[in-house]
Parts: sequence; structure tokens; C-alpha cells
Amino acid sequence: MNGCGKYNSTNNINRAENKDISQNQIEVKIGNMGYQHNDIVLQGQYVEVPINLNSGILIGGFDLLIAYDKEALKFQSVTPGKDLTDNNWEYFTYGYDLENNCTDNCPSGLIRVTAFTSTNIDTNHPTKKKVSELAIMKFLVTNNKEYDCIKVPLKFYWLDCGDNSFYSWNQDTLFIANKIYNTFSKKQFSDKNTVQNFASTYPTYYGAQDRDCFSEDIHIPKRTVTFYNGSVQINCVDIEDSHGDLNLNEIINELSDVELFSDYFMTGLRAFIINTKSQTATSDVNHDGKTLTVADFVYLIKIINGNALPYPKLKPDTAQIKHTNGILSVDKEMGAALIVLEGNDFATLIVNNMEIMSNFDGTNTQVLIYSLDGNTFSGEFLNVNSNVVSVEFGSTEGTTVALKHLKLGANYPNPFADITTIPFYLMNQAKVTFIITTNDGQIVYTQSEYFQAGENTFTFDGSTQLEGIYRYTIIVNGFEENKSMNLTR
Repeated sequence: MNGCGKYNSTNNINRAENKDISQNQIEVKIGNMGYQHNDIVLQGQYVEVPINLNSGILIGGFDLLIAYDKEALKFQSVTPGKDLTDNNWEYFTYGYDLENNCTDNCPSGLIRVTAFTSTNIDTNHPTKKKVSELAIMKFLVTNNKEYDCIKVPLKFYWLDCGDNSFYSWNQDTLFIANKIYNTFSKKQFSDKNTVQNFASTYPTYYGAQDRDCFSEDIHIPKRTVTFYNGSVQINCVDIEDSHGDLNLNEIINELSDVELFSDYFMTGLRAFIINTKSQTATSDVNHDGKTLTVADFVYLIKIINGNALPYPKLKPDTAQIKHTNGILSVDKEMGAALIVLEGNDFATLIVNNMEIMSNFDGTNTQVLIYSLDGNTFSGEFLNVNSNVVSVEFGSTEGTTVALKHLKLGANYPNPFADITTIPFYLMNQAKVTFIITTNDGQIVYTQSEYFQAGENTFTFDGSTQLEGIYRYTIIVNGFEENKSMNLTR
């Protein structure tokens, strides 16, 4: 959002009043993850970071911009906080890959999170209650060993006055930064740890600036918000431990290690009661730098069955995953799968040569599909009743599998005279980029936008283009597919 002038404030207050935060305090905090035993952050694993609010003001909306290190954390998604969904907030969205909007000394990654109680002020407002959990950001932690033991900051960032702002319940008053704390440093919450500077230049970590937030031609916002930056502390892993000895009995690659590995997939890190860090380190059975993966699980079974040697197997694999009418399918042979399903789901196997384990943890259901005999599966393999939260495969060779969550269909009609429809499938909500080129590679159209999971369509209007063969390309999360189409009149 660009500048504060577009917000319709009815409070014509002066600058001195805005800087008084003795009343109507607002505090917003990014979580500090990895500092407690129960939130250990491991390389190659996912971490969820909350954004929480403590406010004496009834909030009707917010617009947050958060900077992070793309090399350390690979962004996955943002979900609305429980309070927002419970109170029926009507609008929630997020965007990422926004760093191109930044000009100088910019962070490698930016995430914007925006939400409002209602898109219009009417009699059908959501529940009029305070909220505390605003959103949850999900990242995949890098498996680059250079980041072992590193503390990765997550910091509020400003490109203009509208960034990191909050709105009153009636959306008629704007609240902006009064103090910013770097809470990932050792001196937390002290005045010496404040980083605000309201006479700085954009882009900045130092807050909304006086010169554009307090100009003469706009309604003046209130400086009432205290921001607390957060961080992710990546766990220190002892890489000298023996790979494959998950139970730490000094015997590597035995059946009891397989059993312990499967217990981990059902119950998480509490399966490791001896030494969590050491047992996690030993789980990198295929030596690919990633711990606690389904690929490691498959490779461990292959070693025990005599079908593989305990040395690195680093060749990556790629597969297409689909979820259609409750049926999960994959287009390549797989050795095992870990599926996380929303809620308490009684999933059933479709293939008859594999085994299945499942566990409901109170929120989601973990489903492990595997074979101690080394069997494999492909095609339709699982019947589910709820939404898919995540999917992880181990290939038949015990290597990790990069999942293609998209499928591009044939446009229709084809040939077409002016307008044609392009169908495509997404496993999860994602940012989709469309590129239309001539047969010799000249780009005639490009567009990027977010689409929901499932079957989607995109319409291309070729009425201004010449007759001929065109190619349409779809790009999602680094994967791309393309097909040809014929424009004729």
C-alpha cells in the first residue's frame, strides 16, 4: 500500500498527540522460534512462526510487511490466525517475492500479510472481539550446513507509511509505529535495543517516516504501535554421529532403527527420548544433508534388505502429485510417503502391496505409507476425506523427491479465433505466472497472480495478435510446463 493519504481518518489530531502512547497501546510480535526444547528448529524441516497481537484497541484490519533471508528460510505460506477465523474476518491475503518493489539495500525476501474484518462497513460485520493471533508464517529451513547454529532474523520492514499499520474497527483511524525492538538480540525489550528512526529514508527497518505520514494534505495517523522483531534459531547438529543409528546403540542400520523412524513420523520428536539432536543427526541415512526425511526412511529399509549400500545417494527425483475427488495419485514409482491431513481423517490404502500407519495428534492426521519388503507404488494410492496439509515422498532409490504441484491442460477451443481457455491444476494455493510467446519465442503476454488449490482456468484474449502458432507456459514454484495453441481466423 502506498502512503497514508488514502485512509479516511475522522480524527484531526496534532503530531504531539500521536506520539502519546500512554493509552490505547498496540503491540505486535513475531515469534522467536528454536529457543525452547519443544520448538527445536532443524535443517531441512518446516518451521511455523506466529505473528501475535496485544492491543487495547479493537482492531479492524492490518497490513504487515516482513523481511527474511531467502537463503536460510524458503517461504511456504501464511495462514490466518485462529482468532481471525473464529471471529469470521472476511478478508485475508498474503504476497511474497515482493523484493522487486524495493530499490536499495533490500532484504532478499519480503512477505506482505493483509487482513480486514469486512470489505465493506455494513450490518454484517464479523464478531466484534479482540484478536491475539494474527497469522502463522511457514518456512522450510535450509539444509545448507553453513547455517548450522545460525540465528535468522524476521524483521518488520517499511517501503512507505502504509506498511506495518493497523486500522480501528470502523477502519477510520490508522495506527503506525511508535517503537521497534530487535528482540532477537541478547538485550531484549530494553530502550537500548530500540531501532526506530522516524527521520530515516525508505526502504527501512526503522518505521513509518514523519515526512510522508505527517504531511499537510492527509489525515494524521496515530503513533501507538510497538513492534517486536522475531527470529528462527536453527538447531546445532552434531554431524559426527553415525548415520543410520537412530536409537544410538552403536549398531547402524538395523530394524529397530526403522521402527524408531516410523514412530517419529507418527509422534514427532518426542519419539527420540535419548538425545534429540544426536538422533536427528543420525537420520540422514542417504547423506544428502537433509535429516528426518521419508527418503532417508526408504534408504534405511533398502540397506537392511541388502538392496543398497550405506553411502550417499544424491540423485534427485521429480514427481507429479494430484488430489482429485479424495484420491491421491503420483505419476512415478515411490518407496514411501508421508501425508499430513487436516483434522482426524481415516485414510485408506488403494494399493495392496504397502503398509500404512496413521496417528491423529489433536490437529492433523499423519499417514505413513511404506513397505519393509521394499515394495513400491504409483498411480492412485490413497483415499482421503479431508484437505491435504503436506506431502513428502521417498523415491524407490531412497532419494528426496521434488513434487510438481501443477498440471497444465490443453487449451480450448483450439484452434481459436479470439479467446481461449487454459485449464490447470494446483495441489496447493500458489502464485502462478503465465507467459504467451510466438512460435519464434517473442513474448506477447505475461501475467502473475495467486490461485487456489484444485482445478483452475485462465483466459487468454488473442484478438490483438496475428494468426499463427503460440506457446503458453505456466510457472509455479520454479516448475514450468508449456503447450502449443493455434490462433486462426
